[in-house]
Amino acid sequence: MIPAPSIEILADLTRPEHQGQQYDLHGMLHFERISLDNNTLTLKFQDNSATNIVSLIFHQVTPTRFAFMNIMDEFTWTLDLLYRGRVEVNGKLIELSEDGRGYFYVDFLEGQTIEFWAAGMEVKVGT
Repeated sequence: MIPAPSIEILADLTRPEHQGQQYDLHGMLHFERISLDNNTLTLKFQDNSATNIVSLIFHQVTPTRFAFMNIMDEFTWTLDLLYRGRVEVNGKLIELSEDGRGYFYVDFLEGQTIEFWAAGMEVKVGT
């Protein structure tokens, strides 16, 4: 796991690297699913050849905003933005929570938005 404080603020996380290979979650991979289970948020993407699943896994997640609209039975979402940013808390703009978690933003071109606190993230690639 990459701890949140080690993730560069405002860095584009839509192109994660795993074992020396970079994956373009915006352009080359198809969004498959999102799940939140036991404070772990997982975003799964499938490559164009349908051979690999790339998972972004966020740990110790506290969701703060979910906005999902225009969801149909058959859909394709395109990841637009994914980064660790700043958030206003009690009138102050902060980068990390008191317990060292970062604030993450996920936006899809189709209008879906997720914001959450997380201790860190990891990238997994498999079939």
